[in-house]
Amino acid sequence: MDSNRFCRFAFGCPDAGWEECYGGRRERDESRMECISISFRSAAQEMRGRLAFSKEEAEAFVEAAGCAVLLSTCNRTEVYIAGEGTDFTLPERLLSEKSGIAATRLRGISGRFSGKKATEHLYRVTCGMDSMVVGEDEILGQVREAYLRSCSLGKTGYELNAVFQGALACAKKIKTQTDISKASASIATLASAEGFHFQTAEAKKDGLEVLLIGGSGRMGSSLLKNLLGRTGIHVTATRRSHGLSETEGGKLEIVDYRERYLYLDRADVILSATESPHYTLTAGEAAKRLCTRKNRLFLDIAVPADIDPEMGELPGCRLVSIDDFERLARENNRRKLQAVKDAQEILDAELDEMYKSLAFHKAAGKMEEFRARFEGYSFDKLLYYLRDHLDAPAFESLLGALDGEKSSSHAGWEERAGENDAAVKRVMQEEGEWGQEERERNRDERERGRGESVCSMEGKGAFPFYMDIAGKRGVILGGGKVAARKIRKLLPFGPRLVCISPVIGEEILCMAKEGEGVELCQRKAREADLEGAFFVIAATDEKDVNGWAAELCRRKGILINAVDDRKNCTFLFPALICDGPVTVGISTGGNSPAAAAYLRKKLGEAIPEGMGETTEQLGRLRETVLNRLCGQSDRETCLKELFAYCEEKEFQAGQEELEVQLEELLEKCEGGAV
Repeated sequence: MDSNRFCRFAFGCPDAGWEECYGGRRERDESRMECISISFRSAAQEMRGRLAFSKEEAEAFVEAAGCAVLLSTCNRTEVYIAGEGTDFTLPERLLSEKSGIAATRLRGISGRFSGKKATEHLYRVTCGMDSMVVGEDEILGQVREAYLRSCSLGKTGYELNAVFQGALACAKKIKTQTDISKASASIATLASAEGFHFQTAEAKKDGLEVLLIGGSGRMGSSLLKNLLGRTGIHVTATRRSHGLSETEGGKLEIVDYRERYLYLDRADVILSATESPHYTLTAGEAAKRLCTRKNRLFLDIAVPADIDPEMGELPGCRLVSIDDFERLARENNRRKLQAVKDAQEILDAELDEMYKSLAFHKAAGKMEEFRARFEGYSFDKLLYYLRDHLDAPAFESLLGALDGEKSSSHAGWEERAGENDAAVKRVMQEEGEWGQEERERNRDERERGRGESVCSMEGKGAFPFYMDIAGKRGVILGGGKVAARKIRKLLPFGPRLVCISPVIGEEILCMAKEGEGVELCQRKAREADLEGAFFVIAATDEKDVNGWAAELCRRKGILINAVDDRKNCTFLFPALICDGPVTVGISTGGNSPAAAAYLRKKLGEAIPEGMGETTEQLGRLRETVLNRLCGQSDRETCLKELFAYCEEKEFQAGQEELEVQLEELLEKCEGGAV
């Protein structure tokens, strides 16, 4: 292996043309994502069962496959790969060895996706739009788990990080902004409903007896939650560990897995959802245990199958496998057609942004060359404007034209020139209006090596701006305790955080696994990582890296906090006191963190108990005041009187009490009494 290729492998940089991660030069990204998909659409349950991976098997697969993410669920096994020379050969061989299915046969039951098609497929899968039950929730967590597994192994490069983080963000957006997941019927929901509706004469009288085998896994936990949410039901569940009471109001009984056959005879419905490679119930053993003559329903939602297929041939026994739920899911899916259309619009927009980001990353290595061609103009501003206002094909073609590519992409740009000409002309006009004086000043600054849009804080105090950072991209460099402390403070305010470090500590890994709004990139940072960042926190134990980040952020106009390095900070990280919407930030200008901690303790003790909750209540009532009263003076008087009432009640008044008091104040104001 040559030295360049070894560096790419060792440091998790799959891009062709290795160059230094921290320096003026950049990698040339010629990676291309590929995907092999074996799902319920192309393969029967028996085949999918042979391709099911345990956690340990999944980790071994990723280690062998290189830069890859392996997704293994009951309905699909998919491999996503990216990097130099990416092709299907290696993952295909590994899948064949795992399953015992010949490569030629494997190709017949798998879907193949490359480039943009692979990215689109991942987005659709993550958003639940390619699921057996459209809009089901489980897949989002399964994709996140698969991605984080590869992150923890250091097997993700730029492209996999970008597209998986984008897909997860898109799925969350669709979930909150459309009805695709409302009243959705996941496999767990459908299975529990099918079991509940199986009512024998005895069950109607005495209640439904359910035996759940495998109640501790992801699917088993969902089944248990659905079952216990219904009335007239008693569940016997085999679980290794559990967080529920063993009685649960008399509805739940926890038993050892080895005792499962002892409870088989009394059950009306038997569900099995384990990850066992062997049958959890065999027809031969069940025949010995089933003494009571009655009808029974066996629901097998495991891959590979948990229940012996011959179980359905025993007297009074009906077996339903996971593939049988496709019929039930189809009806549910028909009701979601409009929601799917809404979700598709969001997905298309998010994909367009991702394609532009990938194209931008590929071209970023030639940024200085591009700037030189636009001497006298703020090229960065121009390019960012065009990125935000052009669609992906036009933007990609523009970058190709700037790069001097003699390709079809350049021709594509010429064809779309009329469509996008107005946008280009607008920004160029804005640039031109700065005048010759501004352009000369920019040129002089570049010649002096300054050109910094944000100044250092050395020798200055800090003005306490309170900014809305919800949805803003924040980059955390470092994976230790200091970085974890900064992340923990930031998360309640809703930013999109990306933590980048070759080594990431357990606390940050736990936050990512819990889905708390932080994504991981387990590798060294690169210049491209800072593109689009609203702020950066450099919390590594390497001063050179922190200094590199600070210099880059000043050049790009990005807010930077370099821990324990005041001269390289453009904003300070205050000591915080938070109580609901009440937030107090304390700063000593970086001179004494101990003094800030002291003041935080003293001021925290001075905030009355209940202040945060009361402030939230006042915020909700403020809208009523603004709508009812027209005069500014009346509004201010009414709000002050309401706050005085809260103070009188020592900030312990409830919402209803405050609403009554507000109504009295409004009547006085409207009558001119106040």
